[in-house]
Amino acid sequence: MKKLFLVLLLTFCLSALILFFSESLFAEPQDLSTFLENLAGERGTISLSLQDCIFFALKNNLDVAATRLVPQIKETEIIKAKSDFDPVATLDISTDKSETQTTSAALAGTLASVQKNYDFNAGLKQKFLTGGDYDLSFKNNRLETNRPLAFQSPNPAYTSSVIFTLTQPLLRDFGIGVNRADILIANNNKNISLEELRKEVIDTIAETEKAYWELVFVLENSKVKELSLKRAKDLLEINKVRMKAGTVSQIEVLAAEAEVASRQQEVLIAQKTLSDAQDNLKVVTNLIQDPKLWNFDIIPLDKPHLEAKEINLVESVRTAFQKRPDYQQAKIDLKNRDIKIKVAKNERLPILDLKGSFGLNGLDRHYNDAFDEMSKGDYESWSAGLSFEYPLGNRGARSKYKKKLLEKEKALIDFKNLEQKIIAQVREAVRGTNTDYKRVAAAETVRRLRERRLSAEEERFKEGLTTTHDILEYQEDLAEAQSSYLRSIVDYNKSLISLEKVKGTVLERENIHLEDANYRE
Repeated sequence: MKKLFLVLLLTFCLSALILFFSESLFAEPQDLSTFLENLAGERGTISLSLQDCIFFALKNNLDVAATRLVPQIKETEIIKAKSDFDPVATLDISTDKSETQTTSAALAGTLASVQKNYDFNAGLKQKFLTGGDYDLSFKNNRLETNRPLAFQSPNPAYTSSVIFTLTQPLLRDFGIGVNRADILIANNNKNISLEELRKEVIDTIAETEKAYWELVFVLENSKVKELSLKRAKDLLEINKVRMKAGTVSQIEVLAAEAEVASRQQEVLIAQKTLSDAQDNLKVVTNLIQDPKLWNFDIIPLDKPHLEAKEINLVESVRTAFQKRPDYQQAKIDLKNRDIKIKVAKNERLPILDLKGSFGLNGLDRHYNDAFDEMSKGDYESWSAGLSFEYPLGNRGARSKYKKKLLEKEKALIDFKNLEQKIIAQVREAVRGTNTDYKRVAAAETVRRLRERRLSAEEERFKEGLTTTHDILEYQEDLAEAQSSYLRSIVDYNKSLISLEKVKGTVLERENIHLEDANYRE
């Protein structure tokens, strides 16, 4: 029995260890839903700061994820453009046989001429940045025939040759700038895609911040509505007591009851608006990877800022021209158009190519001897010349060049239009930020005065010097002032992020660094 017990105990321990290590080593990493559920606990709420929301938005946003791949795609296009100048190795092995009737059997020594060729050729060629190219060829041939030695000697015959050929355009396709055009354009396109990524990230952050601050407003505003409802209920209870004492009429009670019902509707509407704002933030941050999270309430941890910022209009416009992704994209696009114009202008020129070649040859009955003969350099060949070609009228190249000029002209108009829009947007954002900051002070004054007025009116109500209608009206005025004060603070924070967005400085403000940030030449 003891042995059996020990065996069972050992088996149980081993099973527990295996289960532990298998779960710890092979368990899938904790996903976002699990993390948020653990963060929320059992209350069904998620407490998130603004930075948390920005982190989740950038981590989970599908548009950002898709845009992040574009620079990598453009990088492959740069490599492809550079590959045009890679050396290319060639190898050609072939054999052929031909049988032909002879016109003079007596001279040829046979009624049919039979020839067999065996070719083995290798080479290396490459294009230069100047537009020229070279071709280095190593050719080998074995010729075997049935013709007498008097007509074919040696038989079989081995020939070996090495030939170096150089071609250099002198007009069309000449120059480093023209031949590097595809590389420069591909590199600029990558830079454009990186600016597009910056724009996507900026838009995502701005949208997230605005959704976050809107949730803060709606949440606080719902509290204002609930407090307003409580004031109406308290007044209703006071009127009921007074009606029993005979100091007020039933009309006063009915007025309070009607206002309670009205403010209950406002609370319900505020609760719906709160749920909508929470769902909007969940969508913006893409937290909804698990349907269960739809039921979680987001509790914002951050409060809106209320600090005055010195905003210089001229400096803001200058910063926008330096930082705006769309402005940088337009500038890079103009560079591409200049490159295309240069290429199109070059294509109008005639083709005038300088060609030259030099080779060494060898011939013998044996291959080794033929190769040695070639190596000695006793038998050489060379050629040199010019090749000219020009289409009469050249209408295709001329029309292409004109098209590129017109496209550049249109792009310049669009560029100027963009500059004007940027100036107008910055001016509007600066004006809106300054106005919203002043609104806060004005709204705070109104709120404070209405609080004092309601307090004074409530003292008069206790003494019977005012009516229920007046108290309810003052309560409503105070609730409206409180909501306006909250709205002005949130609008000011929204204006700040809108200003940073039109200036293109959202990433610097949030201290976010994109990959490949130093991509400019």
